[in-house]
Amino acid sequence: MSQEHDMSPLAEARALVNADDRKDFDFASRGFIATRKDPKIIRADGRAAVDLTSYDFLEGPAPATANPSLWRQAQILTQHGLFKVAERIYQVRGFDVSTVSFIDARAGSSSIR
Repeated sequence: MSQEHDMSPLAEARALVNADDRKDFDFASRGFIATRKDPKIIRADGRAAVDLTSYDFLEGPAPATANPSLWRQAQILTQHGLFKVAERIYQVRGFDVSTVSFIDARAGSSSIR
């Protein structure tokens, strides 16, 4: 199979991503409050539990060999920090595959995982 044939689906995906209006990036960053200054969360034994710099390779456009749509999705999903979703509802996301939501119930707070 020729490389030209192998790359045509990627070329098609690249054209779709290039035509994107980037609204999804705006939606993903809406309500951003803050994130950690130190991109590494260190365990008690000194090893990194989370190293947010491991996603730095996603900065910029996808290389020719990567699916640009998946690259774009990864860029969106790795935006990390504390976000205000609505009045008295907050989320911490982007530190791993989970999202935790907090609801300020005035008499206390609840978390939803």
